[in-house]
Amino acid sequence: MRLTDQVYEKYNSYSQNQKHYLNLALTLGLLILLIALIYPAINHILQLRRELKDGREVLTKLQEKSVQLDQAKVEYDSVQDKLAVLDEALPKESGLKNYLKRPLELLANKYSLTISGLQFNEVPLSKPQFTETLTIKKLPYSLVVAGNFADFSKFLSDIEHFIRTTQVGSVSIVSTKGGHVTATLRAQTTFLGSMTSLEIPQTGQSAGGNK
Repeated sequence: MRLTDQVYEKYNSYSQNQKHYLNLALTLGLLILLIALIYPAINHILQLRRELKDGREVLTKLQEKSVQLDQAKVEYDSVQDKLAVLDEALPKESGLKNYLKRPLELLANKYSLTISGLQFNEVPLSKPQFTETLTIKKLPYSLVVAGNFADFSKFLSDIEHFIRTTQVGSVSIVSTKGGHVTATLRAQTTFLGSMTSLEIPQTGQSAGGNK
């Protein structure tokens, strides 16, 4: 007798209640087996959905960042030509060498003036680091020039209107002779330099000091 026949005969020998219990037990067993087989797949699908959602959020942020970068590039391209002018007007270092040639020597030669004395105070020669906090620094100096008074007046006007901001503090006429003058010019220019420890704002401290 085949095994299936034996099982079928055995099943027919059960009472109606026994058959119901057996069917229920087999159904529950089948459900448990199906759940055990399907759960990993469901869990994997849920994990994939979470990863897909996270990926979409990252993609959205990257797209927003790309738009911002495109806008920044457009803005940079629109002012790129002006950056050189800005660097010349307010350099990120003292720029003493360039300032000596332009405007001082350049304008002095233009108006046939002779520079007989030039003195700067506390000139920083090193460039500030990219990560340093910068602030506007003053570069005061005194200049002694000699030449025709009319040419000296033009020289003084061009100094004040030169692209690199120069503020004239005082002018002292040392001597005059037949329209020829020797004058001492006290002025200052500006640049972006490193903050000192006293200039850097201290976080976490009250503006009114210790209480």
